[in-house]
Amino acid sequence: MSDAAATDPSTYVLVVEDDTETSKLLVTLFRKAGYEARGVDDGTTAMTALDERRPDLLCVDLGLPLVSGFELVNYVRSNPKLKGLPVLVVTARTTLEDATHAQEAGADVIVYKPFKRRHLLDTAGELLARPRKTGSR
Repeated sequence: MSDAAATDPSTYVLVVEDDTETSKLLVTLFRKAGYEARGVDDGTTAMTALDERRPDLLCVDLGLPLVSGFELVNYVRSNPKLKGLPVLVVTARTTLEDATHAQEAGADVIVYKPFKRRHLLDTAGELLARPRKTGSR
């Protein structure tokens, strides 16, 4: 994991997960790793949160109410203000069709549930360490 990102509390992760227990787990994992993290439980709330403050990493489930994770990833990729935002999909959907659809929408990496905590954090750190162009904050 990128030590610089993990020790910088200004590194902000937005977690979009409708399952309360999984959301709490993800937010806690990111916070214990040294990130600032916020959880929201649906795609519509996520869009508002993204408009209010650009995260450094978006962690999103695919099966969300109101606006699906696929639609949320499409929204991120079509929004110039969110250009280059790393998107980590964390999902229980393991079909090739869902994986292809998520990648076509613009997901950077998919981690499948149940996940190993270390793997998830390492993957997040790798995404945060990638050089990328960013939009305006």
